[in-house]
Amino acid sequence: MMMNQLCYYPTTVAIIDDSESFLAMIDKKLSKNQSRRLYSNPILALQEINAASESGRQLENVLKNVPVEEVEEMDVKLNADAVIDIDFNKSCLEAYNSERFAHISTVLVDYSMPEMDGIEFCRQIKDKMIEKVMITAIADYKLAVQAFNEKIIDGFILKNAPHLFEDINSSIVVAQNTHFKNIYGIDGILGCLFRNQLPCDNENYCKFLETLSAQINFIEYYTLDKVGSIIFLDEAAEQTYLMVKSNNDLNDLYAIAKDNGASKDILIALRDKKAAPVLVSENDYAASVHDWKMYPLQAIPSKTDYFYSLISGDDAGILSRGKVTSFQEYKVRNAKYFAK
Repeated sequence: MMMNQLCYYPTTVAIIDDSESFLAMIDKKLSKNQSRRLYSNPILALQEINAASESGRQLENVLKNVPVEEVEEMDVKLNADAVIDIDFNKSCLEAYNSERFAHISTVLVDYSMPEMDGIEFCRQIKDKMIEKVMITAIADYKLAVQAFNEKIIDGFILKNAPHLFEDINSSIVVAQNTHFKNIYGIDGILGCLFRNQLPCDNENYCKFLETLSAQINFIEYYTLDKVGSIIFLDEAAEQTYLMVKSNNDLNDLYAIAKDNGASKDILIALRDKKAAPVLVSENDYAASVHDWKMYPLQAIPSKTDYFYSLISGDDAGILSRGKVTSFQEYKVRNAKYFAK
């Protein structure tokens, strides 16, 4: 998974084809963890997709001072520094949304359907952030290319491809990642507004994250601050916390610890950038420095003056577990939308 956006979590793909047998075949071949909605009637599918909440609504969790509707209308280059800011402390609130996995991020639609062809279907989708992939026969190849060039669709798959279902699965994965990148990534809405504030703007840091994340079992993640701390969640919503501290952060913590009579061990650890406490909630900050639990730090390769600690188990409980619906729980409650 690319780690170049503020967050990611599994979402739903809507699949539209007038052939019930082809829908059933796709249903069997999709990844078992892929939430899907199957439609043989494009009119009904379009009604349900357009009735759902629009992508980017989650941005309101992290934007200060302005609703997301105004962001879509403003000249971001002129206004970004003046009226908007990111509230990183709220970026993980989407983890408390029990319906986040039901969000339709991607549409996979057949071109040739009697009620409405796939191009017209995609043209009528109101949510412009939904990724649209069309399945087409070789005879309609030129129409698919034209629709792609006109940005009506974001990609297409030939129905006679030798590895059709592998292509479908890989296209869905790419589309769902692109969906998040276009909202929360460097080149997306947040990137246009706050490029210099996003930790994923640093190429070396992104490479470090990709290497580190390969060691973590997770399916969703949320960035917690501008230096790049992240909370990872696995299918059961068990948490792994990547705590990142800058040199300035550690100097500030050292000053607080010294002013409040912290132990020699804590002061030395902070001074030498060897360990740091987890301070996220108001209760954490209100705690006595004598009660600080210190976690060992390592330098982040190729990112000068930044350090990290990877924390798992009970100590990684940044989110309130009782408020988080896990992907595992969502699959049980919505079994009909997953592989049989």
